[in-house]
Amino acid sequence: MVKVGVVGIGSWGKNHARVLYELNALKAICDVDKEKLAVNSKKFGVSGYTSFKEMLEKEKLDAVIIATPTSTHLSLSLEALKAGLDILVEKPLALNYREALKIAEVGEKEGRLVAVGYIERFNPAISKLKEIKEEGKLGRLEFLEIARENTWPNRIRDVGVVYDISVHDIDIARYVSSEEPICVYAKLRKTRGEREDLAVITLEHKKGLITSIISTWLSPKKRRTLKAIFTKGAVNLDFLTQEVVIEDSYGTYIPSFTWQEPLMLEDRAFLEAVEGKRRFPITAKDAIENNKIADAVFLSASKNIPIYLIQ
Repeated sequence: MVKVGVVGIGSWGKNHARVLYELNALKAICDVDKEKLAVNSKKFGVSGYTSFKEMLEKEKLDAVIIATPTSTHLSLSLEALKAGLDILVEKPLALNYREALKIAEVGEKEGRLVAVGYIERFNPAISKLKEIKEEGKLGRLEFLEIARENTWPNRIRDVGVVYDISVHDIDIARYVSSEEPICVYAKLRKTRGEREDLAVITLEHKKGLITSIISTWLSPKKRRTLKAIFTKGAVNLDFLTQEVVIEDSYGTYIPSFTWQEPLMLEDRAFLEAVEGKRRFPITAKDAIENNKIADAVFLSASKNIPIYLIQ
């Protein structure tokens, strides 16, 4: 059985700890917050550490999940990789393209797995959309409109809305379409602080697909939706309910499939990848591309020009 440590037991890290506990793979947890650490250590019946280095030295781990602030991803990832561990890093992989590239390079040098937690890849609704697109019955995919709205997240300190939520949809656009963006144009707004809380992003893809992404922390409630326009129909989906609605000239259809927790699917896939049973679907290369596009978003917004990406 794979033994995994989780570093960062905040709002998302504690969910990883819960899922790994249910999968009988949680071995230890680490967090600088002693109170939070004590509560979760007792809850899951595992050792807790305030020092990442101490956890790595004392526990016989196969892998770690890094769910800490983005600004810490580089140092923690390198430390784990050099200790001979496979890693799953919560998105984004790093604060920028160069840091993401560094993590990938060290992972390759050490011969370790660098997996990245773009959880929507494991959403059954996205899997269904990908299946519909690949079947081709609705024709060619022409337009994606993705909206991700939420209230202000007090838990986040080191990134704005682009690296918190827009990167999810940058990744989904690349995954669903199998087309890399070649041009980025973006507008950003800061209404409550020093970091952007509203992003409107347009991606032009290699074969002509256009993706529109709206991300904001200004909404009074959570909403996560996607619309895909094809030449012969359309698909609307809700990331939260996992409902998928298909429309074409013959009518409206709602395919039936079982709701599944994406995080459970993601963490199970990670464990199987560590065991060598399967390939983890989101590679370091994917994460680097997402970072590159996110960096282009900031450049486009600051210069008020479209940014053309080198392939």
